[in-house]
Amino acid sequence: MLTKTTKIIILGISIFGIVALGYKFSKREMLSFEWELVKKGNVIQEVSATGQVKRGDEINLSFKTLGRIKEINVKTGDLVSAGDILATLDTTELEIQQKEAKATLSLAKIGLEKLLEGASEQEIEVAQTAVANAQNAYDWAVQNLKDVEALSGENIMSIDNSVLSILQDSYLKAYNASNTVVSIYRSSYEVGRAITENKEKIETTVSQMEPLLANENIDGILSEFNQDLEEISKSLENIRKTIEQPDYFFRVSATDKTLLDTHKSYINTAITNIVNSQQTIASTKLTNESNINIAKSQVSFAQGALESAKAQLSLTTAFPRQADIDLYQAQVDQAQAQVTLLENQIEESILKSPIGGQISKIQKRTGETIQAGDKALISLIPIEPFQIEVDIPEVDIGKINLSNSCKITLDAFSEKEFSGKVIEIDPAETIISGVVYYKAKASLETDDTKIKPGMTANVIILTNSRENVLIIPQKAVLEKDGKKFVKVPSGKSFKEIEIKTGLEDGGGEVEIISGLEEGDKIITFVKQK
Repeated sequence: MLTKTTKIIILGISIFGIVALGYKFSKREMLSFEWELVKKGNVIQEVSATGQVKRGDEINLSFKTLGRIKEINVKTGDLVSAGDILATLDTTELEIQQKEAKATLSLAKIGLEKLLEGASEQEIEVAQTAVANAQNAYDWAVQNLKDVEALSGENIMSIDNSVLSILQDSYLKAYNASNTVVSIYRSSYEVGRAITENKEKIETTVSQMEPLLANENIDGILSEFNQDLEEISKSLENIRKTIEQPDYFFRVSATDKTLLDTHKSYINTAITNIVNSQQTIASTKLTNESNINIAKSQVSFAQGALESAKAQLSLTTAFPRQADIDLYQAQVDQAQAQVTLLENQIEESILKSPIGGQISKIQKRTGETIQAGDKALISLIPIEPFQIEVDIPEVDIGKINLSNSCKITLDAFSEKEFSGKVIEIDPAETIISGVVYYKAKASLETDDTKIKPGMTANVIILTNSRENVLIIPQKAVLEKDGKKFVKVPSGKSFKEIEIKTGLEDGGGEVEIISGLEEGDKIITFVKQK
């Protein structure tokens, strides 16, 4: 028996547990979010580097890709402006590949659009017709099996009736043969003693045959009758040989001898009929079994075709699975990547002057091949007196191309911004403190006489940009298992949505390619109250 004090303590502990548990669950549900709307804007991708101002050196220009030189549009001593085409490579093969890639991209887009649109009325009607036809074929196959089984039964029944007549006739022939032997046995005592054993065999055999006619097992009756008739035929043969012996030859009339021969012939005919009946039954059963198996196979095949047609109808009318959408989208992305790659290769087959200057050297001729290891095709002395040499990290060098615009500030004139362009990218790496860098040069487009060699320069290279695209803060993007997600509000909690991103700019914004729409809310920070 619990005391009053103990009961109060237990009640207090229970109440505290309930309150604590309720607080725990209420705390779990009390979340607050910071969110922003998906909006449209511009994304500018930049690479920052620091370098030094140098006197303008000769710039070595060459193609990024290998190939045969189609044209060289300048000669030594020519003055060129920024953007002038200096030389081109033969792009015939690339253009053919580009056409094929664009055709593949078009087909991939059509496939994705068709998947998202779903089946047309005509396609659904075709699938429904296929199901109806398959159902008709299945129904026919089932009915055909029933008909074949029924016909097989009728064939066996018909043969059984015919065989029953043959059995009755065989028994009658055996019975008559037995009576004839008995008659001859009685006509002469001497002869009777000689044929007693065979007579008794015939009589015994005939007496065993009659009850068999009531048996429903036709196969069993035929087998028994065949043995019995063989026994009777053998006994008749023995009797015939006996009465041909000298002691009995004149005691049996020629008429009885002829009668014995006739009955023996009847018995042999009955044996032949029995054997033929056995063969007919066996052949009919084999034919029936073959016909039934064929009909069953037709039912099985028709059933499979019907299930396949129903599955195709379900697939035709169903909404596309996300896995299928992802597959088709991946095919589009792959085809687009190939088109972009070829476009870039064709673009890189045109060598343009990054700045204004004078052609100082031309190393090759039209028709020659650009090979790996060729450092310079054309050398150019820039008009601008100064250049800026910077070291670009390995992770960023792939983003940079010749003629990329640059924003430049000098520590000596921090309040002023200068412009320039990427004019040279060294193909060989440079190792600095164990890290791989690539040297690049940017032009400094100014005639300010206060600028001196050796000044420290801060260069921002504008590598790529997108205008009027969907953008969100980079801090809202999560990564898991190689995929990217964002959190979006869902009731009092949130859910995760997979996205695909594009360019990231230096201001913390990232381009959204798929997964979100303009105006969607995305969570940038989650905290518990």
